[in-house]
Amino acid sequence: MTTLAEPAVRKSLTKIREETDYYAHQVEGVRTLSKMKSALLADEMGLGKSLQALSVAAIDFDAGTAKRVVIVCPATLKGNWAEELDKFTHFSYDVLEGTPDQRASQLAEFDADILIVNYEQLKPHVATLNKMKFDIAILDEAHYVKNPTAARTKAAHALRAKRYLLLTGSPLLNQVNDLWS
Repeated sequence: MTTLAEPAVRKSLTKIREETDYYAHQVEGVRTLSKMKSALLADEMGLGKSLQALSVAAIDFDAGTAKRVVIVCPATLKGNWAEELDKFTHFSYDVLEGTPDQRASQLAEFDADILIVNYEQLKPHVATLNKMKFDIAILDEAHYVKNPTAARTKAAHALRAKRYLLLTGSPLLNQVNDLWS
């Protein structure tokens, strides 16, 4: 049995750095998630949810079923996602930043594998994002979109992709509405 401290054996992926080590639970998670159209990954903080989501994206890129990914996260985590991408992957990416006009220009010129946006940017740009035809949408801190009446949730629901991966490390309450999104 592999413990959390021992790296697990994995298959090689073009977009994942070869030196990237996975724990057994991550390899199992990637194998399970890659077979699902959409999923909620609700592991505790620090267990590698972002690497698992990026690995599923890498599998789809290698299979030819994905060319574009959008990562939606709180504004404070955009830099963390960029660091994870640099550390573990060969994906090209852009971080959506600036004024509304600067963001519109950045979206018009987008030519990377992954776009990182924050939840507040969804509402004003969701129509443009949908025209960009993202294959995978990764929603980090997915508990941010649990309130069905909130503008943020409505914007997240309007975002279109072939596959959705929702990530959260926050415990879900014993309310059905927490799982609605």
